[in-house]
Amino acid sequence: MTNGKSKADSICQKITAGIIAEIEKGTIPWRKPWDDGGAGISLPLRSCGTPYRGVNVVALWHQAMMRGYTSPFWMTYRQAQSLGGQVRKGERGATVIKVGTVVRESDDGGDPTRFNYLRAYSVFNADQVADLADKYRPETPEPREAPDVEGIKSWFSRLGIGLDVSGASRAYYDVGKDAVHMPPEECFSDTKSYAGVLLHESIHATGAKHRLDRDLANSFSQSVYAKEELIAELGSAFAGAMLGIEPRFEENAAYIKEWLKVLKNDNRAIFKAASAAQAACDWLLDKAGTIEEAPRLAVAA
Repeated sequence: MTNGKSKADSICQKITAGIIAEIEKGTIPWRKPWDDGGAGISLPLRSCGTPYRGVNVVALWHQAMMRGYTSPFWMTYRQAQSLGGQVRKGERGATVIKVGTVVRESDDGGDPTRFNYLRAYSVFNADQVADLADKYRPETPEPREAPDVEGIKSWFSRLGIGLDVSGASRAYYDVGKDAVHMPPEECFSDTKSYAGVLLHESIHATGAKHRLDRDLANSFSQSVYAKEELIAELGSAFAGAMLGIEPRFEENAAYIKEWLKVLKNDNRAIFKAASAAQAACDWLLDKAGTIEEAPRLAVAA
C-alpha cells in the first residue's frame, strides 16, 4: 500500500501546488469564474451533462480560467472519440480525481477490510476537441436574473434555521441560537449581495452538530476558523452556481494568509474543504430545493 499512498500523495500535491500558486499570485481559483458576470456561471460538466463535485469543481474552474475555455463540458480522450470528436494535437489534459473504496475479504473469516483509493485521470475541455456536436460548445449563457430578497428568504425559510435581523452590521451564524444574523436589507448594495451573504452563512449553519457536525465551537483557533471560512467560501461558490446566486466574497488578507498556511502544511486540505463544502451544498438543496421551487412568503400589507 506504500506505493499507492505515495501515488495518491503525488496527485494531491500536484493539485494543491497549482491552487497555492494562483493564490500567491493574487488569484483565488474559486472566485475568478465569477469575475465576468457570475450569474451565467456553470459547474463543470461531464460529457453526459452530470456536474463534477468537490475538489474537481475547483480544479476544473482553475484550468478553465488559466486556459480561457468557455465550454462547461469536459471529457476523457476516449469519450471524445465516442462522441465523434478528436482531441486536437498538442492539447494537454486537466487532472481530475476519483475517490473510491476497495473491499478485501479476510482470509481467516474475519471482517472484510476497506481501503480507500484515489485515482487521477485526464480530461479535456470541449474547446480542445474538434468535430463535437454544437451542444458541447454552447453560446455564452444569458445572465440569470438574480433572485429578489423575498425569493431568497422563502428559500432560506425551508432550511429550518433561524433568521435574526438587527442594526448590527455583521453577518454571522450563531451556534447557540442556531440562527443566522443578518444586517437590515438596506445595508446591502443590492439584493445579489444580500443573497450571497445569506448563502455564505447558510453554509456555516450546515456545520451544526445536529446537521453535518463540523467543528464550529473551536473558533478560538485561527486555523480551525480559517478552515471553516474556506468551507463556507467554496460552498458559496458551488451552491451559487447551482442556485443562480452570485456570492459576495469578503476580501480578508488574514484568512487568505491562513489558508495558504493550511494548504502548505497539508496537501489534502483543499480536498477535505471541498468535500465538506459539497456536503453542505447537498444538505441545502436536499432540504430547500432551488430558489424557483421555493414558494413565496406571504408579505404583510
